[in-house]
Amino acid sequence: MLWKTLQPRYPDQATFIPSIANVLVTWCDAFTAWLEGEENEEDVEKLLDDLMQRGRVEIVLEVRNFLFSLLPLLDE
Repeated sequence: MLWKTLQPRYPDQATFIPSIANVLVTWCDAFTAWLEGEENEEDVEKLLDDLMQRGRVEIVLEVRNFLFSLLPLLDE
């Protein structure tokens, strides 16, 4: 589905896969930095508590103006 949606912007599959992989690695690095930041301790604890209640994480990949957002879906 992702390839079908983004194919007009990535006509060559050889550039598509490395580009998407780069986005995922960048997002994971940023998320890890957020998790490890002392200033985020309270928010991280809330996230962990929410995850323990749910037992799973849903990640949504959305295409918006050529940017990707990976969002954990947590019920507030």
